[in-house]
Amino acid sequence: MGGIVSGSDDTELIKIAADMRRYLERHPKAMDTLEGIAGWWIPRQRYEEARGKVAQALAYLESRGEIARREMPDGRTLFLKPRQSGGPSAETVSAENLNGGTP
Repeated sequence: MGGIVSGSDDTELIKIAADMRRYLERHPKAMDTLEGIAGWWIPRQRYEEARGKVAQALAYLESRGEIARREMPDGRTLFLKPRQSGGPSAETVSAENLNGGTP
């Protein structure tokens, strides 16, 4: 097992340690292997934190008219560039192009 790093890697080490602390705060009974922590805890913690910031950024862009919202029949909400003359609008989004395709 490797030792504690020093130098330019310190910043990333501190970020990962902080992610692990926050994960354990939210999941006090959690336990896992090195592989599980690297593959689940860290990405999950960063996802949970990023999701809230992304929601705030979407609300900000929507309030400025820089992003449009489309409610899908299954209850999901899609966000896309607002309609401009000659371009697709939120209303033209279909299940066929949910993964980045074109209408």
